[in-house]
Amino acid sequence: ATEDEDPLAMLSVGLFYEYGWGKKVDPKSACIWYEKAAQKEIPVALDSTAKCYEKGIHKKQDFGKALESYLLAAELGHHISFCNAGNLYIEGLGVKKNLEKGIQLCLNSAQQSSIPAMLKVADFYLKKSTDEGKNAALHWYTNAANLGSNKAEYLIGMLMKNEGQGLFAHSEITNWFEKAA
Repeated sequence: ATEDEDPLAMLSVGLFYEYGWGKKVDPKSACIWYEKAAQKEIPVALDSTAKCYEKGIHKKQDFGKALESYLLAAELGHHISFCNAGNLYIEGLGVKKNLEKGIQLCLNSAQQSSIPAMLKVADFYLKKSTDEGKNAALHWYTNAANLGSNKAEYLIGMLMKNEGQGLFAHSEITNWFEKAA
């Protein structure tokens, strides 16, 4: 990119190709434009470029470059990128599998009010099948619900329905399902 090129315009072109806004959906072209904008350190473009590397869309799959781009995007304020990087550790993609490090990265993102990260962290805690895990899951689902996540509202209702057995009134459970609906 030269000095007179606008990186936000580059990002926008990438979005048009990714979502087919007035153009044919073309993931490879989207990734090329995202990468151009990422060179100017546009956080959303860095995150999108990382996804392109992770999936091997426009270049050979490269988890190392994906991790680098996710972390830079996160440092520049795109907080969900912490959790995207964390997922590489959780899944052991291109890095040694490290559940603790992956969850810590997602927690960093969740603490910055990232709803997808809150949901991922809650799901992780719920899988622990302990009372402490269920309480932590309820905490993160509630935080996400308070930020407007319908999915979190539904998941709270499901958690109460499946795990609450006598702890929650039917009206409270129904209330969460109604909010989600």
